[in-house]
Amino acid sequence: MRSHSTPTNSSSVRNKRRLSVAFFFLALLVLVFAAGLGASSVSDKIALAAPRIDDEDLITLLSLGLGGRDLAAAAWETMNPSEKQALRDQASLITSMAQAAEQDGLLASPDVELSIRWGRNTFLADAWEKKTVAEIDLSDTAVRAFYEDNLQRYADSGAVRYRQVTYPLNQRETAVNAKNRLRKSSKSSLAKLKECVTVNWIEYDALTPVLAGALRDAPLRKVMGPIEVPKGHMLYEVLERRKEGPTPFERCKGRVKNDLVQIAIKEKLEKLENLEKMP
Repeated sequence: MRSHSTPTNSSSVRNKRRLSVAFFFLALLVLVFAAGLGASSVSDKIALAAPRIDDEDLITLLSLGLGGRDLAAAAWETMNPSEKQALRDQASLITSMAQAAEQDGLLASPDVELSIRWGRNTFLADAWEKKTVAEIDLSDTAVRAFYEDNLQRYADSGAVRYRQVTYPLNQRETAVNAKNRLRKSSKSSLAKLKECVTVNWIEYDALTPVLAGALRDAPLRKVMGPIEVPKGHMLYEVLERRKEGPTPFERCKGRVKNDLVQIAIKEKLEKLENLEKMP
């Protein structure tokens, strides 16, 4: 008999999963803050702090667990009253314990002060970066235009896939004999040797000049060598090559976007530094 499952709203399921992650994060945060506090003291302070926490505060707190305010706002809309109240209780508890920490003089602790300072810096830096990114035109048209204006920046120096077997420096004859044995077979290939290693798509620029030159010139799928490399004597077999030239746009689109973001951030920082230097 074929079974039938009840259809579910995928967006709702995703939000529920996000809420589970967020509540776990917040519960962990509460446990950290609660260390050393008495249960009766905590429950009393929840009642005092609750009226001071509005929905915007809760969405902000929720965003810490979900990694973004937009996600938090969407998740907030799907929460039922009991889930919202549970979040409000957790927020109240955190607020109360933070107040208790201040009363206990923890702000004077060098470790606490350092953590607060860097926590603040991290949040501010993240917010500033998001604001900067929001001001950049990252449409496909703009990204493609930057790519086409900077083709050299995204040039592919060429790449190669190859097999290799390397013998110690004092075993060059062993390498030569292994190559000769392979060439006598009908289908010569380094893959027949258990010491064979396949290197998948490495750019020539990442190789030593000697190895890069050898791999550029070698015929495809033919056992070549030995050549001397830093670790010994190497037999090699070129499987495929990728020609030099501009990297296709779709393959480096993400890199182009990241470059646009990094350039914008650098320009804004330099502008701010110049303003600070002005008399």
